[in-house]
Amino acid sequence: MNNAYIKFKYAADFFLALIGVVILSPVFIGVAIAIKAEDGGKIIFKQRRTGAGGKKFNCYKFRSMKSTQVSFDKNHPVIKDNNGNLTKVGKFIRKFKIDELPQLFNILRGDMCFIAPCCRYTTAITRSGKRLNLRFGRVLRDSDKYTGTATST
Repeated sequence: MNNAYIKFKYAADFFLALIGVVILSPVFIGVAIAIKAEDGGKIIFKQRRTGAGGKKFNCYKFRSMKSTQVSFDKNHPVIKDNNGNLTKVGKFIRKFKIDELPQLFNILRGDMCFIAPCCRYTTAITRSGKRLNLRFGRVLRDSDKYTGTATST
């Protein structure tokens, strides 16, 4: 890719994310208060992700799960919504994809961008090994994204 294009894309992503954070700051505050009021746990959930070039970073989301009880599907590192771990606030913020909003800070940091192949859970890459590299090799070369099938449906 052209170096000027990459710089323009980064600048556009940065300014769009900055505008988003400013405009959505009342939503950030409201969701933070609701999460804290429901069970007193942490507001932000951090998950280790592997992105472009194998770079590892923390992906931020609003916490939607109970902080004391987490059960994983043994074959997949993603927590299922129907196992009783979602909080009441969590159900709402997941339904409207509000839990993804803190990823705007990942964009501001340069960890992710708005449109690119999706970053992967670091544990999924470690567990899958060669199979993941064959199927999703491009993911590790390209930049990480905010939008995707999970966030756009």
